[in-house]
Amino acid sequence: MKSTSWTKEWLVIAHSDYDNTWHPLTIHLTLKQATAFAHDARYIHRLDKGKIKVVTDDEFEKMKVPA
Repeated sequence: MKSTSWTKEWLVIAHSDYDNTWHPLTIHLTLKQATAFAHDARYIHRLDKGKIKVVTDDEFEKMKVPA
C-alpha cells in the first residue's frame, strides 16, 4: 500500500459571515501541517465554533458550487 501522508492536498478554510462563503486561509498542505495551522492559538477558538475547517481540495471545490 502506497503512503499518501506526504501529499499536499489539504486546505484550511474559513467561513465569512459577511457574504456567507468559505475561503482558503492556506495553500495546499499535508494533513499534519493543516491540522497544526488550524490548532494555532490564533485560530483555535474559531475551530471550536466551526468557523474554520480542514478539508481536501476536492471537498472545497464541491462547497464552491454556484447557487
